[in-house]
Order: sequence, then structure tokens, then C-alpha cells
Amino acid sequence: MIYEDRKDEHYIQTEYGYCYYRIWDSTIPGPFVYNLFVNPLFRRKGYAKKLLTMVMDEIKSLVGDREIYIESEPFDSDGPSKIKLTQFYKKMGLIVLQKEG
Repeated sequence: MIYEDRKDEHYIQTEYGYCYYRIWDSTIPGPFVYNLFVNPLFRRKGYAKKLLTMVMDEIKSLVGDREIYIESEPFDSDGPSKIKLTQFYKKMGLIVLQKEG
């Protein structure tokens, strides 16, 4: 597993996927998770939940128990639909932001 931190951008990578997140963004009222990717070979096996839990735990260790935000936008046609992503993120306790435009 790789943890990489830049000034405002954080990154976790495992053998099954990766995820970026920000602790602070002037346009969002709290920590923000984005670019969650699970390798197609590992999809539908619980790895997205595992990776997202790692990210959420890391965020909580840095800023305490705050609301965490995410945008529900599928990256490719092989992944889950926007509706399923939104349901999954809400079940994980995240605040789902709606993309403007």
C-alpha cells in the first residue's frame, strides 16, 4: 500500500485500486474524496468499500469525525451506474455532491 501526501492532495494506492482525497478545498465545506478507482479485476468483490474505508479512516485521523464529501460520477462504462454509486456512497456515510452544469 502506498500513502502519498502533497500540500492539499492525498493519495492511497493498493494492489486493487487507488483514491485521491483533499482535506481542504475552498469550494467544499469539508474533506472531499475524488478519483476512486478499482481495477476491473477486483470489482464487485468488496474492494471499493475496503479502499474507501481506508481513505475515510485516514481523513478521520487527520481532521477528526467530520462529514466527508464525494461526487458521484462514473469514470467508465464498465463500472457501476451513477445511481448505484450514489447509493453506495450514502450507505458508506458520505455526503454526495451533485455536479453542477
